[in-house]
Amino acid sequence: MFRYYCFVLTLSSTLSLPAFAQLSLPHIFSDHMVIQRDEPVPVWGTASPKEKITLTFNGETLNAKADQNGNWDVMLPATVAGGPYTIDIQGKSESVSFSDVLVGDVFLCGGQSNMEWRVRQLPYANEVAYTAQDTQIRLIKVAHDQALQPKDNILPTEWKVNSEENVREFSAVAYFFAQQLREHLEVPIGLISSNWGGTPAEAWMSAEALSEYPRLHEAVQQLQAEGNTMEKVREIHHAKTSSFFDDVDSKDPGMQKNWASASVDFQNWETLLLPSPFNQPALRRHDGTVWFKRSVMLPSEFRGKDLLLNLGIIDDDDQVWINDTKVGETQGKEQYRRYKVPASVIKEGENTITIRVIDQGGRGGFAVAGKDFYLTPTQQQSVSFPLAGNWYYQRGVGRENYPTQLHHYPSLLYNAMIHPLVPYGLKGAIWYQGETNASRAKEYSEIFPAMIQQWRKDWDSEMPFAFVQLANFMAPVDTPQPSNWAELREAQTRALELPKVGMATIIDIGEADDIHPANKHDVGKRLALAMREIAYGENVVASGPTFQSAQVEGDKMIVKLDNIGSGLVVKNKYGYLKGFTLAGSDQEFHWAKAEVTGENEITVYSDAVDDPVAVRYAWADNPDQANLYNEESLPAVPFRSDDWDGITEDNAFTLR
Repeated sequence: MFRYYCFVLTLSSTLSLPAFAQLSLPHIFSDHMVIQRDEPVPVWGTASPKEKITLTFNGETLNAKADQNGNWDVMLPATVAGGPYTIDIQGKSESVSFSDVLVGDVFLCGGQSNMEWRVRQLPYANEVAYTAQDTQIRLIKVAHDQALQPKDNILPTEWKVNSEENVREFSAVAYFFAQQLREHLEVPIGLISSNWGGTPAEAWMSAEALSEYPRLHEAVQQLQAEGNTMEKVREIHHAKTSSFFDDVDSKDPGMQKNWASASVDFQNWETLLLPSPFNQPALRRHDGTVWFKRSVMLPSEFRGKDLLLNLGIIDDDDQVWINDTKVGETQGKEQYRRYKVPASVIKEGENTITIRVIDQGGRGGFAVAGKDFYLTPTQQQSVSFPLAGNWYYQRGVGRENYPTQLHHYPSLLYNAMIHPLVPYGLKGAIWYQGETNASRAKEYSEIFPAMIQQWRKDWDSEMPFAFVQLANFMAPVDTPQPSNWAELREAQTRALELPKVGMATIIDIGEADDIHPANKHDVGKRLALAMREIAYGENVVASGPTFQSAQVEGDKMIVKLDNIGSGLVVKNKYGYLKGFTLAGSDQEFHWAKAEVTGENEITVYSDAVDDPVAVRYAWADNPDQANLYNEESLPAVPFRSDDWDGITEDNAFTLR
């Protein structure tokens, strides 16, 4: 009943219509759509005030009457899976008809670019397309849109039937998720793909839900200030984001003080492990310039030879000097940096390398693995000098912290891309997002569950909700250290405290140098497992091993695990467990040895820690060594037994 009540409130906000309005329905309704099985399904639209509406579906005729504002609604009776059906809607002088309608299970697919990532963007896209023959899978893509206030309709779009041609535009994760459920349930699957790359969770939440969070509430108030329109907000945002970099050189103290010079004393600068992106704690949310310097002693065989400096992909622009000579510069983050260094530039003894990075927004920094960060002679490229390691760095000039993209702002996407979908019948929702919130884990631990609860309130349903935990990403580290992504993964698990919420852990299928890992098939498969458990009540193993407890026994930590399935598995031919670290009361973590010593028990110890206090597993941006699974081949979920704060968050941004 509440679902219907919310729906009426939504429609009553529509502006009064002309006396003879055209019969119409929101764009979520079209030919080839899938409607939710086994429960009453709302259908709604507009017509002339007081106009009588007749709807025919599956041999039944339903009647409605538009209110004084022209809004009408009908509840289709609960129907078992099947089809195709036709829905005919007749007004006084106009009619609308939808054909090839299936009844099955419908899922809302939200998040950022890893959910939006289309099949055509996969390296194996053709293989997927050539086998796309199951027409019982349907998808509708909600077009990108923004609004200051909740809208009643999405931009024009339509449902597509799975086929070799259409599947290329499907969300890859959602498609593989649907395939798994189709194989298991044998009912039609409808996918509503409403997502946008590079977006934070708060963009998908209502102003009301964000009122509990002062920073985000203030941002919403700035957006909705009297006199603001989306056009005005776009103008303000464009002015702020475009003007800063027009004369960035004149603002940069590094350019004024010639930090590129080899004579600059940089030994008192801070250090940072390179290559790495700017979402490392030291440069979190920094947009602007950063200078990196390092002195190296090159092998004697490098002298007198032209060299190649390989730096990989840098986000966004860079300039590079060796000693006092500029050896290269590039604009644009998609280009691989490989600069020729004339032999005359290299000198005996120490040679100083200076890299100036200009990040215009987003992640920033170096997006390459350490093995691709090196110097090599042009004529003898089998010999290389590695440059990965600690570099000195100094911030140049940075701009005010505020979203670099308009679709980062709170509520704008919810208003335009989620609210108009209510109350279309759903079985549940899947979600792949978190990368954009990675520097704000503490906040995310609250707002992500709040987002789920808000969506459930919108639909007046405890809709099952399955999400993807962040994949492994960025260059692996040699020593344990704080990690934004590990903290965000932990924050994501807070949502599991809500009923009917499941998680797909994928720390084993990410890629160090690509935030969009190609293996979307296993992501969809693990989401389907989670959904089978939370939505269909199946007794399936839907998670890898999870942390239960840790207890100190002498110089060892005994870890107990849940969700072991058919048993613990170590994926190493020698049986060595990896990815564990221990710390004593000094809170300094060291790599540790670990052994399976019981059905659900791991014993962890380290020669560097005599009196352990805390244990962590897979606690890194890229826990590439982690190799603990259950027999069902699901990876253990990263965990820590401590609650020590590792990263200080900076949340400030404004529109003004």
